[in-house]
Amino acid sequence: PDNSKIYVEHVSHHPPISCFLVEHQGGLFRYYGSYEYTAKLTDFGNSATGRQVGKNYIEFKDGTKISYEFPFMKIGGLLFGKRTIKFSGKVE
Repeated sequence: PDNSKIYVEHVSHHPPISCFLVEHQGGLFRYYGSYEYTAKLTDFGNSATGRQVGKNYIEFKDGTKISYEFPFMKIGGLLFGKRTIKFSGKVE
């Protein structure tokens, strides 16, 4: 709705890494970064634990800059039981 431009490119196959850029048409912000998803199955395949590796950046028109990385996430109930999502660690 705000005519922001979104660019995404897969830059590496092994390991799988992608980069992204979101630019507000009026120059209010730029949101960009790269990510690699890492995960492993746990609990006999009923859960997956992993994270998005890579920094994310937001730059605002007033000069404010924010950078962060996502914490680990565990998704349970993939095969049976109640589906759950739990984050561990902290956003840095």
